[in-house]
Amino acid sequence: MKDTFICRKCNEHNSTNAKFCSNCGYELNGKKIFTKKQKNNMAFVIAFFLVCFIVKLIFFNAPAVDKELLQTASEMNKMCPVMVDSETRLDNTSVKPGKVFQYNYTLVNMSKDNVDTVELKNILEPGIINSLKSSPDMQYQRDHNVTLNYSYKDKNGFHLFVITVPADRYKQKL
Repeated sequence: MKDTFICRKCNEHNSTNAKFCSNCGYELNGKKIFTKKQKNNMAFVIAFFLVCFIVKLIFFNAPAVDKELLQTASEMNKMCPVMVDSETRLDNTSVKPGKVFQYNYTLVNMSKDNVDTVELKNILEPGIINSLKSSPDMQYQRDHNVTLNYSYKDKNGFHLFVITVPADRYKQKL
């Protein structure tokens, strides 16, 4: 449509001289108005790209293993965020210096105030280690002595704990 302004909230076409959307009442003054959620999302995206840029700088001349880990993280992040189960969302993965691969999870139904983080960590850690020992998907990590971090936060984004599993804890055969 010619001579219309599209509402950013509901995509309704409005007259260019309208101050408010005729459908939802959203202000159409042309100012960029962001909600708190949009601002948080933008901050996350900016931080994520900044971290990716720094990682790229750090690993520009990285050994082959680090480059392989970076490629793996990049491929996995294309699918993220993804629900692992009804309680757990994989938000992204990252690579840290020294052959450390990190999975960043959110426990979508838990709040830091209502969970015993020590008990939960103690429950999750043995299952993670057993999976690392037996999963064919983890063979590359076993072969190259990769340390794996599993970082968890609650539904509000508050850090809960990190489970760090060095290669010597999961390389043994079952």
